[in-house]
Amino acid sequence: MRKVCAWCGAQIGQPGLSAEDGEAISHGICDECVDFLVTNDCPSISSFLDSLPMPVVLVDARGGVIMSNQCARRSFAFADGSDAESCPPPADAGEGRVLLGQLLECCHAASAQGCGRTVHCASCQIRSSVESTYCTGRSLEYVPAHRDAWGPGGGRNRTYLRISTEKLGHAVLLRIEAVAQPVA
Repeated sequence: MRKVCAWCGAQIGQPGLSAEDGEAISHGICDECVDFLVTNDCPSISSFLDSLPMPVVLVDARGGVIMSNQCARRSFAFADGSDAESCPPPADAGEGRVLLGQLLECCHAASAQGCGRTVHCASCQIRSSVESTYCTGRSLEYVPAHRDAWGPGGGRNRTYLRISTEKLGHAVLLRIEAVAQPVA
């Protein structure tokens, strides 16, 4: 299957194949279009992300949330009832961005050390998948992961996820493909 940019039509990945070859085509977005859309705060990328039925987050190299779709913001509400736009970013988030752990309500991100700085962060599959894709450019699909959040009454609530990552320009697109709450 070959991949073509849905915005400009450029081939993504291996060149040399054409539609006449009978190969199926999948659509994505090329690095140049991502850079243009993110840099120019183009509404079409946010409209596109909002049209997706699963939570999707675009993350920078530091784990800062560049943008997220409505599904992600609804799925992962902050403990105080606010959303990513009203959550104050940590001082080191870069460009005033909320960190991914904050958006996902990770209980470790809420600790004094903050997102990415606790002993638990080193084993976080979400964080390591995003970092791996950012560094290698290799996409990951349906990786088993979990996030721990504070539940009602102050206890921890673990949510099991399946995540996929894809490098887009100078960012990583994180898709949360499946969410399953543990059976009590």
